[in-house]
Amino acid sequence: IQDVYYETTLAGELLEISPSIERVSSYNRSDLIGQQIENLYPDPNERECYLETILKEGNVKDFEVSMIDKDGTIEQCAITAILKLDENGSPDRIIGSLRVITNRKKAETELRRYKDQLEALVKERTQDLESTNRQLRDQIEARIAKEEELRKSEEKYRSIIESMENGYYEADPGGNLTFFNQPLATILGYDSPEMIGLNYRTFMAPQIANAVAQRFDKIVSTGKADKLNRYAIIRKDGSPRTLEATASLITDPGGKSIGFRG
Repeated sequence: IQDVYYETTLAGELLEISPSIERVSSYNRSDLIGQQIENLYPDPNERECYLETILKEGNVKDFEVSMIDKDGTIEQCAITAILKLDENGSPDRIIGSLRVITNRKKAETELRRYKDQLEALVKERTQDLESTNRQLRDQIEARIAKEEELRKSEEKYRSIIESMENGYYEADPGGNLTFFNQPLATILGYDSPEMIGLNYRTFMAPQIANAVAQRFDKIVSTGKADKLNRYAIIRKDGSPRTLEATASLITDPGGKSIGFRG
């Protein structure tokens, strides 16, 4: 499961997008920064409907749209986003996460096809097809169970957007920051350009950094996310601060670990 974090102006200019876009599409991150997001919609009416909804409600959750990949493929996507206001309370920008759900939508279509097929078979034949009906029911139940598992997993990752005021990061296997949001830069006291490639050992005492390294090793070996822990950090100006942080594994489509997020 890959979520893509992004920020846009109300006019649709893409201000920021996380590197995870490169794992779920043919785009490079640099292809998209500064581009008009409306160019990614095959149907402009979908963009208008999405914009009207978020301006009216202040947020959207699992709002489904179609988008064009770089190679021309149409992908089904689900957007969860919030409308950020400026200091005067006026709409300023949109912050959200996007997930490609093309495979999920195909699975739902297949489920409906199986269901319709099952009902047709029941009408045509009764007793001699009971065993076939049971097999089809088992397939439907298994697929529904997978959908429920996917939904629960989506809820976990959706916490990124629901706690957007907190710091968020993505790091490579060596602990170097590859992506972060502005709240994290504020917490550490660095300007955003200074943060790219910054290693966590830079703002931690050696003993604390070694403990974090051990936790990263454990996450890689078990595949399980690290629960909320408190860490003492050293801001750029030398002042100490205590923060709470989590960490989970980022994997490529083949299941290989390629970094951490939290």
